[in-house]
Amino acid sequence: MDSSTYPFLAHATPRPGQLEMIQDGIKALAGGGFHLAAAPTGIGKTAASLAAALEVAGRSSQKKTVFFLTSRQTQHRIVVDTVRRINQRRQGMMPVRLVDMVGQAGMCVQPFAKESPLVFSLMCSQAPENTFLQALDHRRTGPQGAHSRQPAPR
Repeated sequence: MDSSTYPFLAHATPRPGQLEMIQDGIKALAGGGFHLAAAPTGIGKTAASLAAALEVAGRSSQKKTVFFLTSRQTQHRIVVDTVRRINQRRQGMMPVRLVDMVGQAGMCVQPFAKESPLVFSLMCSQAPENTFLQALDHRRTGPQGAHSRQPAPR
């Protein structure tokens, strides 16, 4: 298989091992599993994993959302850049939409999160614990759909 088989590949010419990584990722994700890839820097893990996840999501009859989480801002920028490259290659096709958030304040659904770092830190430490899925539920349905929980023990 060549790169034209995968419409969500960020580059015209895949790096060695990328197509196999994409195929393995598609197989795992399509079967409801997960794919853990460990490879040296520069192999193209980000592009391959995005290509596989977007391919599986695109094949689904239901609307799917792909979450790509990184532990470092430099990795975050690579993901954003990769999605931009994917969209450049997909001229004339539906673009991949990206929402990127950096840091805890960027993920907080509370209006005070954007006030200032100090306000956020103080208010967040006193707010009830919110899980990621509860935050998504809150964004979809508004405050009435959110579930409250007791603060986590400190």
